Amino acid sequence: CFVVAVKNRVAAQANNPFTLSIADKGAIPGDTIDDGPAFREALNEVGGPEGSGGTILVPPGRWLISTEIGAPSLEGKSVRFLGTGTDSVIVVNTPGLRTFYLTNAEAVSFEALTFVPANTDSADAEHVIRIDGAKLATVKDCNFYGVGTAGSSGSGSAIWFFSSFGVLERVGFYGSASAQSSLVLFSIFRGAIVRNVTFLDY
Repeated sequence: CFVVAVKNRVAAQANNPFTLSIADKGAIPGDTIDDGPAFREALNEVGGPEGSGGTILVPPGRWLISTEIGAPSLEGKSVRFLGTGTDSVIVVNTPGLRTFYLTNAEAVSFEALTFVPANTDSADAEHVIRIDGAKLATVKDCNFYGVGTAGSSGSGSAIWFFSSFGVLERVGFYGSASAQSSLVLFSIFRGAIVRNVTFLDY
């Protein structure tokens, strides 16, 4: 019964027809301007009070994020961040902050994205992806290259599933590290599935 419920949430997430590209919100790849506001605007449109959920497309290019992306609550909404694999590169530049911080979603996923650091000499974020209170939280077909995490609270991770059912599938961590904790954290979790995950130092 539980497995059926999870499958239903995955299907509902994938079948939501509403899609929005961050490029439609003014994000420009390859420059030095923070694309965080464009991500936030897209998230608010998809998952905000007037939104019904859907997919946020991350086109090919290098997208710099220097400010935290989040929404107060995604209660009852399914939100999907979808890239094109190695061509959709998110440059993480949020030291001491979470790059993505999503709460209370019905389902949330990050798919086919590549994460790289803006500065290899320091921690790039406290958490790159933190998902709290999601009935289903998925990170799949994503890679993290050289990303470093550390936080003032003594924790830091590339991915933190908190009070969520977390799925980690076909994810690679290459030369990435956490100064204070683990690259992946499951805390007070509702369930966990981990398949085909690679941890490799350079």
